[in-house]
Amino acid sequence: MSDRGAKCPLYKKISEDLRNRIISGEYKNDDSLPSERELSEMFKVERMTVRRALELLVKDGLIIKQAGYGSRVVYTYDDETPNMLTANNIAFILPADNLHKISEPLMASLFYCIETECRKCGFSLFVIGGETGNGDIPYLIQQRKIKAAMWVSQVNESVIRQALLYGIPSIALVNHLRECTSILIDNFDGAVNAIEHLLSLGHKKIAYISGIPFYSSSAERRRGYEQALVNHGIKPSEDLIAEGNWTFESGHEAMRKLLEGERPTAVFAANDVMALGAIKAIVDVGLSVPEDLSVVGFDDVEQAGYAIPPLTTVGADVKLLASYAIKCVSELIAGDHPNPVKIVLPTKLVVRESTSAITAVKKQRNAVFTAKAENC
Repeated sequence: MSDRGAKCPLYKKISEDLRNRIISGEYKNDDSLPSERELSEMFKVERMTVRRALELLVKDGLIIKQAGYGSRVVYTYDDETPNMLTANNIAFILPADNLHKISEPLMASLFYCIETECRKCGFSLFVIGGETGNGDIPYLIQQRKIKAAMWVSQVNESVIRQALLYGIPSIALVNHLRECTSILIDNFDGAVNAIEHLLSLGHKKIAYISGIPFYSSSAERRRGYEQALVNHGIKPSEDLIAEGNWTFESGHEAMRKLLEGERPTAVFAANDVMALGAIKAIVDVGLSVPEDLSVVGFDDVEQAGYAIPPLTTVGADVKLLASYAIKCVSELIAGDHPNPVKIVLPTKLVVRESTSAITAVKKQRNAVFTAKAENC
């Protein structure tokens, strides 16, 4: 039987089945697994499919393959305490398709602060990608022997729920999930404050560069942007909204599109990295910040203060977030299982040089730029 076209490849299903048998103690340390031929008959698949399944177990460190002896289990199972997590590992789990984001400014800062707090408590922190397959949840519990998991950003919720079913103490960071304690920042209020700042400077035509739409932080920041405008009698316009994906390049491209229409006098980007991309796009067309456009970001990453000009932004206390995270995790590990709570940390507007008041001269320059764009 071929696994071609299956929604979940057969070799992965077989690997998961064998993994669960090993972790449950059916196959113990130093036991030999059935031969490839026997497994092929057991699962009614070709031997190549079995071979691929075994390769996954080798990669996970559950078995070794020995020439002439087949596959041998190298996973240590404790019959008396099969569910005891004896190591001091804490998992910092990012979406599997966004694992590279650990190198981005905000995530790197968050990881560093949490890792610092972990060391104070004798924990070891490691990064991993949260997959959508069920097989790696038992792997996380037993092979990595984690004591708790921090699910960061938009990790697949079904994976988190499965981890909870397996008894992994879990918290959600910069995301909200009802089933476990969630720690996040006040994205809505932060966005409102950013727009209120621009409005106080006389700006009314304020553009918005969003993050990935299905991210809760992106949705909340857009909601704050729109609510602040409505509070001042300004109807949000889709023509002033462009979609980004948190990257510098997407901020640059979104700003270029916004400049093709009737030019705004200010722009609010859903994170600092996109705001910096927007500044680059503004400069590329011969305009200046804040002389022609004011720019506001979100996150207050370290680079924001060194930008040219330094970026006005909305920031949260990442060290405080890390402190709360370790406190909640420590309580869960100690056996305290309070009802899940949602902890929302306040944000603070950090005013720098990328924003300034709109003046009659600026309005005139804006009109000239718009007229030139229309004649092109």
